[in-house]
Amino acid sequence: MIHIIRRLILTSLLAIKAIFAAIILFLSDALLFLRSLVKYLFDRLMGVKKTADVVSWNGFPSVLSIPSKENLDFNFWRKPTYVIPTLKALVSNKVKWLLEEKRVSPLPDDQLRYWVSHSPLSRVAKNNEHALSVDLSQVKSVKTDDGVYLVGPEIELGSDNSLAIRFSETEVYTPEDGSLWLLSKLHVQAAAAFLLPGRFHGNIHFGLPCVTAASLERLEKSDVLYQLLEPHVRFTLRINNEALRIQRAQDRSKPYAPFPVTGDEFVKSIAKDVKQELMDPGFRCPPWSLQQEPLAYVQYGQAYYASVLEFVNSVLPKISESEIKKWQHFMSGYIPNFNQQNVGEALATIIWQVSFLHSADHYSMEHLMEADKYLFSKMRLKSPGESGITKETPEDQVINMACEAEDRFRLNVFGGTFLKGHKHPLWSNTMDNIHYQFKDDELKISAQKFQKRLIETEGELSDKGLNICPLKNVFQSICW
Repeated sequence: MIHIIRRLILTSLLAIKAIFAAIILFLSDALLFLRSLVKYLFDRLMGVKKTADVVSWNGFPSVLSIPSKENLDFNFWRKPTYVIPTLKALVSNKVKWLLEEKRVSPLPDDQLRYWVSHSPLSRVAKNNEHALSVDLSQVKSVKTDDGVYLVGPEIELGSDNSLAIRFSETEVYTPEDGSLWLLSKLHVQAAAAFLLPGRFHGNIHFGLPCVTAASLERLEKSDVLYQLLEPHVRFTLRINNEALRIQRAQDRSKPYAPFPVTGDEFVKSIAKDVKQELMDPGFRCPPWSLQQEPLAYVQYGQAYYASVLEFVNSVLPKISESEIKKWQHFMSGYIPNFNQQNVGEALATIIWQVSFLHSADHYSMEHLMEADKYLFSKMRLKSPGESGITKETPEDQVINMACEAEDRFRLNVFGGTFLKGHKHPLWSNTMDNIHYQFKDDELKISAQKFQKRLIETEGELSDKGLNICPLKNVFQSICW
């Protein structure tokens, strides 16, 4: 009874605090909107045309100067969507922290198997003789805070469904190893929590989407190519600028900054990913991620890519050669190997990447990987062989030593704020509500068929147990 009363009192106090915080946030957002509106009107009045110029930044193409129209659009349609979810995440997770000292849940073995096949980790899965392996060692190159260890082991899933986690040639653990196995899985959980947003997801967000968004300023609004791409790059320049340069999720004064690295180190990690997956090999079609092992996550991507490509090919005959040449010339100036790709496949790849792949990554982390239970980003113990942990060490002791309550609190608030795609109360920019500003009647029919085909694809995936991200949760562009 006392516990319940305490919970009610704490929740009430936090709710009151949240109301005041909400008022401040709403006022702040209102001022930002008014500021961006004044800037936009001033630019219009003075005839200022601020273009989204692409520059090389940390080794990959980026847009540093955001047009006032883009800022205005973002501040009205996207900025307000963060207020309530952020406050909700703060209050709910603060209560858990204060009352339960909640750290992290150990990952069940079946859930680990699920991660290998159904999460973004499967994009890096490789067949090694009689096992699938997921190598998380990229996290080793990241310079972490003192007292934090991200060692990045390798997950091995045998053809007989057996599991092993490998730290080196001689240090391998299996479910028979008691608390050493538990600690091994916790290292996987910690590595995934950083790698998914901080490395594997970077090449989806940055580089190609920014250049594509900038390319639209070189086209006319009456161009079919403009009309096709516009909904898929809306808000992208601003959100990417917030992520990499403003770095709200890396501001350690805020309760939603969970990562054990500096802002500069976070950017370095992103830059490595974009360089490794886009700049060095060059642009590839079909998307590189569809070339991996045909696991559930990949099959989901393949199905929607086929639907997008079918739609793009129906639109392509209506796009003039001059539009295509102008667009290709601009894109190839920044994206290696771009002009060597089939135009239809290039367009389909861009649209698919910024909608289905981007949203699936986020949704998977939040729901399929259950970020609020299993993910934490600050591992306080070294690898099992160097940790002092034995096979017989009590499970609770291992968990408490590996993860602090505040670390979990920050990761959960981050998840509630940035992992989940929040919709505007007045409008939904998801793929179940996709609309193109086509003027041509045949193109309007193609768009209608595309929307119908997406619904059919979702049904087919659901029947096979492969619907990684519901269509209503697939956003049209990179906007969060």
